Amino acid sequence: MKKMTWGFITVIGMIVFSTCASPPAAAPDISGLDDLSRAIRQVSNYLNSTIPGGNMVAFVNVQSQSPALSDFIIDDLIANAVNDRAFSVVDRRQLEAIRAEQDFQFSGEVDDDTALSVGRFLGAQTIVSGRISTFGGHFRLTIRALDVQTALVQGQYNQNIGTERVITTLLGTSGEHITPTPIAATNPVAQQPTLATQAPARPTIMPAPTATAITAIEVTARSGGTLFFQGHELTTLWDGEAYTIPIDGPGTFELRMVTAEFIDSRSIVVNTRGITRVNLGGVFAVGDIGPAGGIIFYDRGRHIDGWRWLEAAPRDIGPAEWGAHRQSISGTSTALGTGRQNTQVLINNMRQRNESGRAAELAHNFIQNGFTDWFLPSREELNLMYRNLRQRGLGNFSGGRYWSSSGNGDSAVWVQDFSNGRQGAGAGAHVNWNNVNRVATFHIRPIRAF
Repeated sequence: MKKMTWGFITVIGMIVFSTCASPPAAAPDISGLDDLSRAIRQVSNYLNSTIPGGNMVAFVNVQSQSPALSDFIIDDLIANAVNDRAFSVVDRRQLEAIRAEQDFQFSGEVDDDTALSVGRFLGAQTIVSGRISTFGGHFRLTIRALDVQTALVQGQYNQNIGTERVITTLLGTSGEHITPTPIAATNPVAQQPTLATQAPARPTIMPAPTATAITAIEVTARSGGTLFFQGHELTTLWDGEAYTIPIDGPGTFELRMVTAEFIDSRSIVVNTRGITRVNLGGVFAVGDIGPAGGIIFYDRGRHIDGWRWLEAAPRDIGPAEWGAHRQSISGTSTALGTGRQNTQVLINNMRQRNESGRAAELAHNFIQNGFTDWFLPSREELNLMYRNLRQRGLGNFSGGRYWSSSGNGDSAVWVQDFSNGRQGAGAGAHVNWNNVNRVATFHIRPIRAF
């Protein structure tokens, strides 16, 4: 789990209230509230609609530059929750007793594991935390709810607030522009994306950037999430919001955007002065560059069984033989979503026969931008690449034939001719599509699902 730098920690609750006696109160009129209270009211409405009804909730903290501002936000959130009666709230006295007994330090660095363990000890199903930060003379309030058992984000709400009198009074300042100190490059580590385990460096309060040219990475969030740089948490971004990270020279930099649905990690190479721009997280469209640097060629609309998008490698590998041409191979499928399983079936079969360097193995061993979860596409996945990429002039495909991972009977295998889209169970340059020879060498285009 990631660690967070908490500017001011207050773990607050109220005695548990029954949610069965009466239904949640209707959302009140917010037209007469100041900007901060209006934003807090909107957050409360969002939490009421997001957190499962009747859940026990612990309000953990709101990070800010001022204890007074943090208390103000927490107190309003607690009051709204009690009055709305959408869920129950943990008694603060219980939390204080745990802190005294276990010596939890809620005024310095606190990681998610500690906060979640406190929530579990108290019997809470949800913990709520947040921050208020400054940018460009404005303020941004971010509140998120975490499921205590799974540590998954139940919801996250972001609200921009103008230079508001109540906030500036509580801060005792007009607010500064916050930007991270320039960070030097480090060598990337080839690994699957994970949440950061290191405590992030505290941001340095600096004047807003001037018109002077700088070397930086500008990250635009496709959808809201938490941005990490070199393993450290930087900020929470809205949908479509951009964030500029100054850097002190050329190198390779690790970026990660953690959204509610998945983790998007990139290794960004900077070798010229100026602004390097990158989009992270959120919804991908066919033709977009994917997290691994390939090309998105399919979107099924929502995550099912751990994936939503299919990404094609940016280049061909091979050509190579399909392998096991004199053996019967069963257990493969032509269907969408079966390429990964097919590839493993083929690899297992070829290992038994001491074969190597075949199409499935080459696809399986492919690495791009540190991603190692590639496979040989099924017949239907291969056809989607042809229709959605090749026919649109995308992907730098050749006009030759490509292997699928789908067998067709005892001795045949499905291939596709990318010069005309024709699919058939055949091999060789001039053979009948129904008369197969698996020692032919065809192109290979690995894909991955995420």
